[in-house]
Amino acid sequence: MLPPAPGVRPPGREGLAHLVEHLVFRGRDDKDVPFMGRLWQMGASWNASTTFDETTFYAFLPGQNLRELVQRMSDRLTDPLRRIDDATFLTERDVVRNELRERNETHAVGAAFQAAFHAAFPADHPYARPAGGTQQTL
Repeated sequence: MLPPAPGVRPPGREGLAHLVEHLVFRGRDDKDVPFMGRLWQMGASWNASTTFDETTFYAFLPGQNLRELVQRMSDRLTDPLRRIDDATFLTERDVVRNELRERNETHAVGAAFQAAFHAAFPADHPYARPAGGTQQTL
C-alpha cells in the first residue's frame, strides 16, 4: 500500500469537505437568487456525497438547462463560501453534526465501519480518521 499523499486531509480538518459540500448548495448568486431555488426552477434533482478521497456533485435535469447548470455549478465550486453568511454557516454546520450523530455515533453500522477503518489503517494514516469529521473537528 502506498503512503498517503502529503497534506491529504490534515489532522483536525476532518469533515471540512463535507461541510463545504453542504455550503455549496446554500449559496446565492450576485442577484441574491438561492442556488437550490434556481436548481428547482430548472427542474433539477441533485445531491452530493463526500468520501475519503473525493466529493461528488451530481444533478439530473432537462437537457436545455445543462449549460446554465454547468455555469452556476462552476461558480459555486470556484468560491463555495461566497455569499454565505454566519447564520447559514452555523445552520449547515449543525446539519452536518446531526448527520454525524445519526450515521456514526448512534448507528451500529456506522460504528462498525469506524472500528474497521481503525483496525485496518495505522493511526497516522488519513483513512484512520473519519471522513465526515468529529464533533470537535466540525
